Amino acid sequence: MKSYKANNKNELYYIFVYIALLIVGVALTKKPMTALYAGGIFIPLAVLYILFYTRLTEIQVDSKKGTLTAIYSSHIKKKRKQVFKIANLEWGYKQGDTAKQAVCLIYDCGKEVVKLKSDKDGWKNEAMYYLVTDLEKLGVKRRFTGYMMKDAQL
Repeated sequence: MKSYKANNKNELYYIFVYIALLIVGVALTKKPMTALYAGGIFIPLAVLYILFYTRLTEIQVDSKKGTLTAIYSSHIKKKRKQVFKIANLEWGYKQGDTAKQAVCLIYDCGKEVVKLKSDKDGWKNEAMYYLVTDLEKLGVKRRFTGYMMKDAQL
């Protein structure tokens, strides 16, 4: 079984950045209570969003069982898994004008089930590239997904 993971650890650092911005805002403003009230509302909301936002964190491809498993989780909530049969899957991999823009789409029975964008939710181009090359090696069909971005060459 091969596993492809997103890097979601850097989001926890944003919590510390928000708190540091609050401290700087209180220190630099002439009305520290205004900055404290504004930060006291914004920072807890941002922290809750970061802690509870559910994202696709891992994709596992098991060639022996013939399954692809998409694992969704957040920093607090329990993991949720979706399992798809490789025989029903199709994939698309698009590259934008720059190397930073890439989109990986996975379809199950013609329906889009997974959409990965580079640098969204911690996914990197390399992980998406290795995922689609391994799917191609397993015999999963490539799907034409339109003309908006050019198909990437593998």
